[in-house]
Amino acid sequence: MAEKDLYNLSKIFYYFRERYYNQAYITANEGLKRFVNDGILQFYSALAQLMNARLHESMRELEQLRNKPELTVATLLALIHAHKQHKTPDREAIAEYEVKVKELRKQVDDTALFYAAHTLYIIGKADKATEYIERATKQNPTNVFAITLKGWILIANDVAKESKQYFDAALKLENNFPDAAFGYAKYREIRSNFSQALEFVNRVLATKSDYLPAVLENMKLQLCMQDWEQCEDVAQRAFRIDANCVEAHKYHYLYLLCKEGNYSDAQQAFTRLLQALDISEPKGAWQYYEISQVVARVCGRNPQILQQSDTLLQRALEIDSTNSDFLIEGGYQALMANKMNEAIKFYKSAARTQAENMGAVYGIIHCQILEGKYAEAKQQIEFQHEVQSGNAAELAHLRAILAKHENVLTSDQIVQLFDTAAEQHFKNLRGLPLGKKYLLCLNPDFILEIVREYMNNTTLKPIESGQTLDPSLRKSSGILEQLTKAVPGLLEGLFLLAKVKYLSGDTNEAKSVLRRIIDQEATYSEAYILLAQVYTREGNTHLAYESLENGLSYNFDLKNHPMYHLIRARILKKEQKYEEACKLLQAALNLPGVKKQQQTESLKTPRTKTEQMISSVPISMQDRVSVYLELVETQLLLNRVHEASILLQEASTEFQGTSEESRILLTNVDLALKRGDINQAIEILIQIKPDQTYYVQSREKLAEIYLKHRRDKKLYIKTYKELVDRNPTPQALVILGDAYMSIMEVRIL
Repeated sequence: MAEKDLYNLSKIFYYFRERYYNQAYITANEGLKRFVNDGILQFYSALAQLMNARLHESMRELEQLRNKPELTVATLLALIHAHKQHKTPDREAIAEYEVKVKELRKQVDDTALFYAAHTLYIIGKADKATEYIERATKQNPTNVFAITLKGWILIANDVAKESKQYFDAALKLENNFPDAAFGYAKYREIRSNFSQALEFVNRVLATKSDYLPAVLENMKLQLCMQDWEQCEDVAQRAFRIDANCVEAHKYHYLYLLCKEGNYSDAQQAFTRLLQALDISEPKGAWQYYEISQVVARVCGRNPQILQQSDTLLQRALEIDSTNSDFLIEGGYQALMANKMNEAIKFYKSAARTQAENMGAVYGIIHCQILEGKYAEAKQQIEFQHEVQSGNAAELAHLRAILAKHENVLTSDQIVQLFDTAAEQHFKNLRGLPLGKKYLLCLNPDFILEIVREYMNNTTLKPIESGQTLDPSLRKSSGILEQLTKAVPGLLEGLFLLAKVKYLSGDTNEAKSVLRRIIDQEATYSEAYILLAQVYTREGNTHLAYESLENGLSYNFDLKNHPMYHLIRARILKKEQKYEEACKLLQAALNLPGVKKQQQTESLKTPRTKTEQMISSVPISMQDRVSVYLELVETQLLLNRVHEASILLQEASTEFQGTSEESRILLTNVDLALKRGDINQAIEILIQIKPDQTYYVQSREKLAEIYLKHRRDKKLYIKTYKELVDRNPTPQALVILGDAYMSIMEVRIL
């Protein structure tokens, strides 16, 4: 009897649980070679065909098994599910089977109740399986299959803490039952006790070293413990057992993308994964879809990898073209590729298929925002907020991007909305170990969008020693530390972390992260530019030049990057070569992307390989403003006040209404002072409001004017007191203290 081969049955159970239905079918049929005409194996073979949408074959086999006492209820439940999968379900047959189930479930023994519960568990109805498994374990407390399944059902129903006693009991009854050992390991994994989980998986391997389910569980647990290298080693071990092991191919592919950031080798890994899926799970739509989702979110919108994720998703849609989840993912990935019309079609198709699916509703709202249909989007968001339906993180994100596009709120208010979206997003990660689900929920692509928004609302000048860290930098640092720990191969994540470290005054850590980037990808232009900035900040112009030249040796197109010109100009200014600096900055101003933003703020368009080599991260609004203002400052150093005025007026027009407007106003103040117009300088500074990014700097400059140009100590101190009243941070208090010291009026505050 098949029940005696616990390893083969456990393998079948494992494949069902992991949705590898074709592998479950193959394993059941391999068992039938040993246990010819075994009804249990025939049942699981039929059930595997049902889950793989081979309805007619499965129904025919299930009908033949209906008279077996232990399978009477299970076969009826499977047939009901099969009928419901038809485009035109036979309602009479379904009603007839349901009546029979109600009659029989009160009469059958614990074995029949177990198979009935297992059927419901496999078809995704763990809640309904509870009644059957409760009765099975009451009838026979020593039924090891029923006790183990009860543990798995509790986990599926989010009551994992109660599952331990059942796995314990099962292992006491049958120490060599892999399914119970896997259950106990899963319980420990959920409790974040990965070493104990691994211990139970390894017990199975100690008995049977080539037992593939145990090898795969070992592989996943290595990643739970955040050991990418060990995870990869175990994946290679799985390949030696089965060269077409899909799960191992998935983890190998993710290792190259997430850990190594090796997109060229990932191409070969993708090809092998696709072959393995086509051979091992040709009808496994969910398997194609699952890995496509993860890959799209961890690849940094690399066009080559996005194309691979799209290929995987298209395979899923070829198998099941009406699955609303697949269609929503199609819309999401189309948006990532900046294919608006295609995205709208996907979302609308999903809404027609399943109107209550909030993913489709949110996708349509997102498209409305990007199309400028703000009133429609706002109405939909308000309605969804009132009914409190769907994903809170997604809704918060939509509110944030709508506010950003409408441009009616202050930058601080918009950042607060993104704060809410980030908080809701990270709530969904609590308790999840590193793995496919974690990477999917982490959604690095979404996180990078949040960080970019924070970075757009912080100053570009690194903080001085003793200054309080800007809240946007603090939040960005925390998010990026978590991101780069999980996905250390994501270059943009590392680059933004290096930038945050640089702006936070931690130049050593910034250099360390930048060297990691260069070691991983020598052609990453932005790393050399930022490294040159760091060295310039440290006053080491020789190493700054060297960094730029190194970048140029790997990628000559670096000369076409505006930031290359900007950093070289800053170095020249330090050497007092103002004329040369001026020429470089004028050249930078005429480069593509400086005077006119070539990308939308919301979508980061995938770039060609050449474009990626020139700029791994597009030039930000802040950097564009920096080119203008650096040139203005250089013109002033050359006493070209008229030219500086014209350029500053152009910048004011270009960036009117943006978060950088106050920064331009500060430079206008310098220009007014250069002309000797003190009143205009004061009027400009008074325009800068407390909610604007450069408010603190504006008040410091205003106070300086009162002291140096007006000789008014009272207004000087009053300005700093107002700053403390509005923003009583340690930094503001230190500034006020310094102000008192500077006029020799030290007082006890």
